[in-house]
Amino acid sequence: MVLFRERPGLVHINTSMDNKGFFRDSIFVALSKVLGRPVVLQLHAGLEPDDFFLATKCFLSRFRRMVLKHADVVVLLTQREMEFGKSFCQYKKLMVVPNAIDSNLAVKPKSISLDAVRLLYIGRLTREKGILQVIEALSELKSRGYKNIYLDIAGEGPFENELKQVAEALKLEDECKFLGLVTGNIKQLLWEKASLFVFPTYFKEGLPYALLEALASATPSITTAAGGIPEIIVDKFNGLIIQPLNMMGVVHAVEFLVKNPEIYSELSSNALVKARTEFDLNSLRSSFQYMYNDIWNI
Repeated sequence: MVLFRERPGLVHINTSMDNKGFFRDSIFVALSKVLGRPVVLQLHAGLEPDDFFLATKCFLSRFRRMVLKHADVVVLLTQREMEFGKSFCQYKKLMVVPNAIDSNLAVKPKSISLDAVRLLYIGRLTREKGILQVIEALSELKSRGYKNIYLDIAGEGPFENELKQVAEALKLEDECKFLGLVTGNIKQLLWEKASLFVFPTYFKEGLPYALLEALASATPSITTAAGGIPEIIVDKFNGLIIQPLNMMGVVHAVEFLVKNPEIYSELSSNALVKARTEFDLNSLRSSFQYMYNDIWNI
């Protein structure tokens, strides 16, 4: 096992706020402490922060508290998680270090034109991500006379076949494309061509990486206030926040930005600024270096 073979000076463990992942990774916390190594325990999405930190089952609460107690630093992704974590881990050093992105994906803000509006969804194809409402919104926009509006769907998941059937039933074969899993240059090209990233999720989100990619590519987002999303997307600043399960909310948001290109350009510019000032990889690197040095008392 690498812990015994390499004998690292510090162990950084990435785990999640779900029972399976947390139980599994608690073993590595215990082994690290047996070896006398400081532990950084970084929590990612899974359960809602209130469900994780305020568990009603006594055993779960005691177990989580015990594991977190043995970490030298507990790293959270959002301020929202911090608010719940403070009451649960009063004796611990808590830090918020958000996910980061290469903020050089775009060099300038975008503009929007009725000549071609490209909606983009990148993510897992599950019902909770709200992609069904996006497809239905595309049909409604088409019925309102928007002829040059398209939707690219990139990702895989259990809801894929049903979504394809809906798109076919709505006669959107030409406007709605299912691209499967995309990476590398193909993914980069999608971001370059996208007018809007549409992500009306009602899942218990942490800090969705696709929204960070939207910022870095200067693509305004239409999304919801689920989970930690408001720490990335600020309504009418770098995107639009709508209610979940609201197809007409998607329609109205797209129409608003198409009819107000100057506001669209402002949102695009602000998205790029936020990526570079708050979610840049250099900021992430500096945060962790400071943390490690503090643990080692450098």
